Amino acid sequence: MSVIKLQRRLLGGPNRVDWRAQDWERLARHFNYGGPIAPLLAKRAAAQVHVSLPEVETRTEGSMLVYTFTISTEAIDHMLDKISAPGWNLSINRSNPVVQYAHNGDALPVGRALWTGVEGGRLKSQMVFSSDSFAQRVRKMVDERVLRGASVGFVPGQWEFAKEPHRSGGINFTSGHQLLEWSICNIPANPQCLFERVDDEKSAEGAIETASRKPSPQLAAMEARLAEIKARASRL
Repeated sequence: MSVIKLQRRLLGGPNRVDWRAQDWERLARHFNYGGPIAPLLAKRAAAQVHVSLPEVETRTEGSMLVYTFTISTEAIDHMLDKISAPGWNLSINRSNPVVQYAHNGDALPVGRALWTGVEGGRLKSQMVFSSDSFAQRVRKMVDERVLRGASVGFVPGQWEFAKEPHRSGGINFTSGHQLLEWSICNIPANPQCLFERVDDEKSAEGAIETASRKPSPQLAAMEARLAEIKARASRL
């Protein structure tokens, strides 16, 4: 049973967690497993549905609709995990802000994020859809409120096992988790991660500009650390 629990933990549940080698060893010790780790069962890739949409609308940059999603909160998710909101490192994602469907990295992305950041203790993202036919099918289902979920794909940083008895095997991701991508999905790991609203780009522009001026938790921590180093240096 220990290897089954270990494989389930390594698969990461509905979120896509890219565990590092040292994480594998730590997880194996936790589940009292000392043998070889069998190849992981790959998550079933989301089927790429090809559709023919007559007269797919070509949008200019100024007429795009901007979709806002909550993509992570500090709520306990279906894997009994908790992800700290201030602990996100967004640098990788900001350089390549793809939005996928169901973490299917073998398929083309369905859109791109214009802005992603922590707001009100929640990691949120504002995105636009691609003009690709499959992406437009996903957009239509979001518009219809049929498809509402969002899920993060990330590399863990600092983490620890949950101590609460009812969270056996659960993990607290405390800091340094690097966002690689986020996906629109059918059933999110965290039930609070859902589609919020859609705006035209002009309406969303001011909100994005205001949010972008807010200092990120990572920047605030770096500035505090730099101030501490300077203070120590001045006392020498």
